[in-house]
Amino acid sequence: MIGNPDAGILPEEIIVTAAHDVRRGNPFKKYRTYDFDVSSIAINKTADGCEIVGAEGNSLVIKPIKPGFVLTVTGFDIERDLIVRANATGGES
Repeated sequence: MIGNPDAGILPEEIIVTAAHDVRRGNPFKKYRTYDFDVSSIAINKTADGCEIVGAEGNSLVIKPIKPGFVLTVTGFDIERDLIVRANATGGES
């Protein structure tokens, strides 16, 4: 995930949620902890320009510090498609 380097407003936090894609239904509702757990050491997380303030199950909570931040998360099953969504909350100018 890369933040917009031209952003004038940074959100207070961003909730990043991931799930394995499924043929039918909502992949986020079908997530189970045995799929993966982002708080596990098997999932590598690198943050540049943002801070990871929470990690549990299939969700990370990050606090952007500067525009153009970069969040890299690796260690997922390469044989499965991953769906990711990000929801920003709050913001300051």
